[in-house]
Formats: sequence, structure tokens, C-alpha cells
Amino acid sequence: MRFRIRTTAVGCVWVALTSAAAAADHAAPFDLGVRITFGSNALFEDVLAEQLSLVLVEELRSRGCFRSVTTVADDTRVPGFAVLKVRVDDHWTRTTSEIGLAQQQRDEHPDDRLRFSVEETLEGAVGLLAHGSDTAVFSKPFRTQTAHRPRFEGDDPAARTRAEILDHFAERVAGLACKEGRARLSKAPSSPEPAD
Repeated sequence: MRFRIRTTAVGCVWVALTSAAAAADHAAPFDLGVRITFGSNALFEDVLAEQLSLVLVEELRSRGCFRSVTTVADDTRVPGFAVLKVRVDDHWTRTTSEIGLAQQQRDEHPDDRLRFSVEETLEGAVGLLAHGSDTAVFSKPFRTQTAHRPRFEGDDPAARTRAEILDHFAERVAGLACKEGRARLSKAPSSPEPAD
């Protein structure tokens, strides 16, 4: 479930398959679990949590940085899996009008109904735990923000804003995990898994 629009299907499929094959040759020998949580000051949003998980897992899989990628439930340890913990500390959406209230109420010009923007901000932190360990091998903050205006009557700028912020989030966090996290996992000691 990607929100980025592909314009040339055949060419993009070929590129995606070629990139995936090349990435698989360089995948780190680690299995990765992805966990999305919300900080104490952030209101939990189940729809947003699901969207973040979907786009991040797909982005990580497409990059081929890890042997396998899956979602894991909160506080669940999967034997042999490193865990990428993403904590959402703040998330908000704001609609801003470019005209005054009195002008909105008069509704004299049809174009006035298009003179607003929808802005969305997402920020938090990402940490990577080696398998069998509760200590992060790295931890980084992230913040992404985007805004859109309606392009025509009936256009939904909120949907485009959400799609773009999800893409930015996935690219940012996957980039951190693949570039910095993978290297540190290779050097990090891991605790032995508990015996059954």
C-alpha cells in the first residue's frame, strides 16, 4: 500500500524488480520487526498507526536492507529479530484560511472556497534494538511536515497532505534504519535468546 503515484507502470515495475534484486544481494543478515508506538503526550490514533506501519514496512522491504521485515506488537519480542521502534510524540493537522471570516460568509467569489490550506505535522523518535536486547544501538528524532491547497472545487487537500507525509515519514525512517542502523547492528552484541 504505497501512496506515491507511479506514472510509467512498465518501466517502474522493471526498475523496482531490478532494484529489489540488487538490494537483496546486499541485505544485512538480520530480520527486522517494526513497532509503532505513541508517546505519553500524543493521542493514539489507530488509523494513523496502521498507515505508518504499512508504508514503513513496504519501504524497508523495497530497499532490501534486511533479510526480512514484519510488524510486531507492542512489547512483543520475536526471537532472532531486531526491532525498529518508532515513537510518535506529536501529530496534528491544521486548516488555515487565506481570507477573513466576513469574506467567507459573504461567499461572493467561488474561488474563495479554494483559498485555504491543510497542513500536517508528524514528529517523534526512532530507535533500533539488537535482537535479544532492550538497549538501542541508535536513536534519532524525526520530523516531517507538509501542506496542500485544493486545486479545484471538490479536491481533497487533506488526503494529498496525508499521503505525502506518509511517504516522507517512510523514506526518512527507512533511510535511518538502512544506512545507520544496519551498520550498528553488525557491531552490536546481542543477548542470547531465552531457552524454551
